[in-house]
Amino acid sequence: MINQQLKDLITPETIKSYAKACVDIGLLLPQLFDSGYQIIVIPSRGAYPFYYGANSTNWLWNNASKKLHYDYHSKHRIWLLPFTSDFGDTSLKIESSNIRRFWSRVLSDFIKGNDSIYKRYYETLVEELGTKLMINTSELLLKKELSNHKKTDQRFIFIDTVISGRAICEIIQAFKDCNLQDYYIIAVIDENGNRLKNEYKKILNEEEAHGRLKSFYVDKIFSEDASPLLNSGIASIVFPSLMERTFFEIKEFRDNNIVGAGLWFIDSISHLKDKNPTLNGVRGTLSVLIFASIQQQLYSKEIFF
Repeated sequence: MINQQLKDLITPETIKSYAKACVDIGLLLPQLFDSGYQIIVIPSRGAYPFYYGANSTNWLWNNASKKLHYDYHSKHRIWLLPFTSDFGDTSLKIESSNIRRFWSRVLSDFIKGNDSIYKRYYETLVEELGTKLMINTSELLLKKELSNHKKTDQRFIFIDTVISGRAICEIIQAFKDCNLQDYYIIAVIDENGNRLKNEYKKILNEEEAHGRLKSFYVDKIFSEDASPLLNSGIASIVFPSLMERTFFEIKEFRDNNIVGAGLWFIDSISHLKDKNPTLNGVRGTLSVLIFASIQQQLYSKEIFF
């Protein structure tokens, strides 16, 4: 039996609204690829299902053509980079904006091909801790073939969810601080913008006016700050003690008052298969409903709610 909280959260209306954003993003992405954007950065757990749904849209839109779907994927690379400001139980007195500036610096150095302490530090997190924890790290590092120094290859798409607007606006400011200019933000906005604060809405509007952002409104982003059951199986892992240690031991972190330590655990849901098949079934049911709704919106097919 599905519990009442999930029944209230996952309704025909929220599924259709969620799927519509997937469709709209799925139709926009090929246009951005053709404009020279090669890299898609996913900074949050809540945003990943929209990318996944956009891929489903592309598959259906091209009538399941393997060649066309291959062409779609060959034009871009996905990079799961955790911009989370959560640092767990630590005594560090550091603002969320400083943590997001840290991740923006990591992104900048990878994109620009800079061999910096930030780049080496994150590579070590992925290759050492990720491997030790048996995490699938295939999408946690920027693929080398796209991390060259050509200016035309520094363009990236940034797909993120927006609630009040604070996080994405801190990230936009961090991009500017790191001299990142060739970005395009896909902002998926919760509750149709009703929780979006005016001060942040103004910044988003300015970015949109400059051709660097497009907003997509959703009734309810049920994958945001949610269990892996509701976000395609992703969990976040943060390392508070490592953040404390590196902040004081690495001069560049301390001088710039920025630090971070986290990884996305892409396939965390796989650990529930044998232990609790009922819970894992929630994820499967949700995926089927979203996919069916995408089909309905593309082909005007009946949907089985």
